[in-house]
Amino acid sequence: MKNLKKLGLMLMMVAAIFTLVGCSRSSISSLADTFEEKGYHMYEYKNYIAANFKLDSYLKDGETTTSDEETTDTGSTTIDRISDNLMLIPVDYMSLELRAFILHQHEIVDESALEKLTIDTYPELSKITDLNYNVYVFADYEVVDLDDNQTHTLSKTAVVIEFASQEYLREVLDVSTTMNDLFDSYESKLGKDIDIEDHINGNLLLLFPDSEDRLDFYDEIVGIFSQVEIEE
Repeated sequence: MKNLKKLGLMLMMVAAIFTLVGCSRSSISSLADTFEEKGYHMYEYKNYIAANFKLDSYLKDGETTTSDEETTDTGSTTIDRISDNLMLIPVDYMSLELRAFILHQHEIVDESALEKLTIDTYPELSKITDLNYNVYVFADYEVVDLDDNQTHTLSKTAVVIEFASQEYLREVLDVSTTMNDLFDSYESKLGKDIDIEDHINGNLLLLFPDSEDRLDFYDEIVGIFSQVEIEE
């Protein structure tokens, strides 16, 4: 392995779904500075499911959700777009799950969500009343020249969800089957128990792409994530 070269903005695959952002607000800004000092670039992922959820319209119109690009009787549309990117699929399924939980509190069946996931029981919610969170990706790509004139791309990637509060975050971990299954999968692939507290910093939750090669940098990224203490 020789001639390790930085790949600053070799992110064609990211450009289509992320926006490169600068941070000047909220609890994410301190974390962004820390990651950027380590060579990571920050992107914001637009979670369409959360962005298009307006509880007031459901309560006013009594509408139920529909599949992608369909229109309800009230003329409103929903975009239940599930990313095909490995690191973002759990975020989208979590959003569907939480939306179904919220609507169930108001005796509305989320038919669109139930087309994509199975919900056995509906929890009682106290903090989750809306889909209040932002999703960020921190990525650092390096190309390694191998001895046989081949190259290999190392991808260090962290997904961070900024929730409205730590109480909201912890309730998500309590009720979301998607999140609990994801952390179980991390443990299986890493071959060790993980401490969920290592993934929580203030109102921020750290996730990883759920594949063995992307978890190679688990300890490094957890160390960066916990380097600065986030205050809400």
